[in-house]
Amino acid sequence: MTHLPANDETFLDDVLRVTRWRIRLVNVGSAALILLAAAVVLLLAVVVADHVTPGGLSAGVRQ
Repeated sequence: MTHLPANDETFLDDVLRVTRWRIRLVNVGSAALILLAAAVVLLLAVVVADHVTPGGLSAGVRQ
């Protein structure tokens, strides 16, 4: 590996730090969207079950 001048090393360290932060932000954002999608799917499943079940779901399930 070749030796980089101090300015180049500092620049690369800064770029890597920013890149790590962006990756972390993308990971957190994607996890939040996955949780939101799971909540929507669960809500949709309850609504479908309410419509399919004769007489609808019981009051205890709806709460």
